[in-house]
Amino acid sequence: MPQKRNLTPEIIRRAAVEIIEMNGAQALTMHSLADALGVKSPSLYNHVSGLREVWTMLADEGLKQVIAAVRGAAIGRSADTALREIAYAYRSFGLTRPHLYAAFDSLPRLDSKEVRAASSELVGVLGQVLAVYHLEAEEQTNIIRVLLVGLHGFVSRENAGFFTGPIPADTTFERLIDSWLALLPRRQA
Repeated sequence: MPQKRNLTPEIIRRAAVEIIEMNGAQALTMHSLADALGVKSPSLYNHVSGLREVWTMLADEGLKQVIAAVRGAAIGRSADTALREIAYAYRSFGLTRPHLYAAFDSLPRLDSKEVRAASSELVGVLGQVLAVYHLEAEEQTNIIRVLLVGLHGFVSRENAGFFTGPIPADTTFERLIDSWLALLPRRQA
């Protein structure tokens, strides 16, 4: 009699992360995941409803890791310095974990309370850092959107190989950060 595998969401998520980080997002199928877990594909459906659920797990995991990186970058720093460090931490995650990072692209299509909660947590971390600028709520929301869209766009394009030529990507990234900081009111000493 075959040995029954005790699959947990954590075990499934770890196997999915390993597949996409070793072979790219296109390599993740229910069949490849079942193989990695040592089960037959139909058995895997006893634990997850399908790839959409697996990608939701990946998006949630990636977002949690980005939040940890962003939080760590902000600790002990404030204002412009914190935002600059957050930007670099976010970029570093996206460049070192490109396939897990790419799971974010599916966020708007994923109806998951866990992913929504993690997204809100990221916005909350940025809001805490921006508190020193005393922005109105609407302006803070707009600044957070500008930050996240800029970071995501830059990291996505950099991962796709768009920043070649004589000007280093680091130089362009610094200009991007400087442009965000210019949007913020200067604090009185």
